[in-house]
Amino acid sequence: MKRWIAFLLVMLMIAGKTFAQDNQPIVLNDATPGIDLAITLAPGAAGALSLRLSGAAVTVKDSTGKQIFMTTDQRVHALELHFAPGVSAPTVTLERMPGVQEAYVSIVSQSDLTTPVGTTLTSNSALTLGQEFDAPLSASSPSATLSISIPAQTQGNLTATFPGSLTTAQVLDNTGSPVATLDASQIDGLSLTLDGGEYQLSLLNTQPSAPTVAGISITSAQIAHLPAAVMATTVPSASVASATQPDCTIQINQSSINLRSGPGTGYSILGYAHRADNFLVGGTNVENSWLLVANSDGSGTWMSKELGVLNGNCAQLTIYDIPYREAQPPQIVVQNQPNSSAPAANSNFGNSSSHDHEKEDNHGSNDRDDDD
Repeated sequence: MKRWIAFLLVMLMIAGKTFAQDNQPIVLNDATPGIDLAITLAPGAAGALSLRLSGAAVTVKDSTGKQIFMTTDQRVHALELHFAPGVSAPTVTLERMPGVQEAYVSIVSQSDLTTPVGTTLTSNSALTLGQEFDAPLSASSPSATLSISIPAQTQGNLTATFPGSLTTAQVLDNTGSPVATLDASQIDGLSLTLDGGEYQLSLLNTQPSAPTVAGISITSAQIAHLPAAVMATTVPSASVASATQPDCTIQINQSSINLRSGPGTGYSILGYAHRADNFLVGGTNVENSWLLVANSDGSGTWMSKELGVLNGNCAQLTIYDIPYREAQPPQIVVQNQPNSSAPAANSNFGNSSSHDHEKEDNHGSNDRDDDD
């Protein structure tokens, strides 16, 4: 018997352009807060989509626009979805989660879900790392509920497959909050990489006349994570608070400056600071040109080191390996107005007038618009 293997064709539609997958992280930020992936399979073929996630929510809709899968939980670091043969043009939407300045997604198409290895079959419906369980979903027993335990300070892969059936699946945490939800559809298998914790997996075969055996397994996470320099673009408040050295502060010496989501004028502006404001300093970038400072609520923002005066013991600041980004100067095009008696404008206007302010990130009264 011939064995046909077909790969997903993933087309990234961003601002009307089509991009082939290259396993490079996609950045979701103020400029591009979300994208859609058009998924196409060869007729009668199956395939899988693998995503590595940092701060991104995932929603899948079928060809009619009905939502069939969703996860908006930052405890989900990777996701694989298996599309059954005959699936018709699903759309995968990737969006920044609320409160996230920049999210990252890496995408790969596969012929199947990654096969779990190193597991032992158990008859106990309470699973932990290294165990798998078979759950018959039939007319006499269409549903199953399992307890999932992943040790703290680790990550685990939860994989569930239910071929040939229309099965709903829901993963809840120990408070009953949904982590991921799958409605009965032509997605017949999924895998989630989760933080350590206690979870519950519920399955329901909505077409019990088509019985199946669901295979559930828990394995240690062995994914290749997104680059640390990429994932660390935004620093959680807890990290800022713990890294801040109380004896290192900076006092602003400009009338007004920008506070940004990362080191460099290429990052989003989160707020402003003014002359004589004082901040606790929690770290610096590799170039030692930008500082991570703590706001009054414990959250972290970045400012140019040149725009203040350091005080205290600042010699051993935590170094964050986050890429420096400088904003590109705007392209200004000047057109003459018809029938105007005014002299023609210089087409090179503005090419160098704002460079110094962009570099320094000074948000003073005379250059308020130059830094945006």
